[in-house]
Amino acid sequence: MTWFEIAVICPIVFGLYYIQQIKIALKERGEHVDLLGGWMADYRRLKKLAAGEEKNERIRSRYATLINGLHLSLGFLALIIVLRALGKI
Repeated sequence: MTWFEIAVICPIVFGLYYIQQIKIALKERGEHVDLLGGWMADYRRLKKLAAGEEKNERIRSRYATLINGLHLSLGFLALIIVLRALGKI
């Protein structure tokens, strides 16, 4: 396994982890969550809660952390792919 493969696999694993955590957070809140589908709908619901619908500041901060982690992992994956396409790695 090369370093490039590791650099591609790690953000995918972290992204799946954050998607799972988003589903868990919504399930704890009592909302309906599909196990294998509706990732974007779940993301939008949690983003709306983090933006201000949730009254508890600590929970809203946790939601924002989940969203930021997902953005970071997807951004890193995109960066690795762009660098590979440009021939830098």
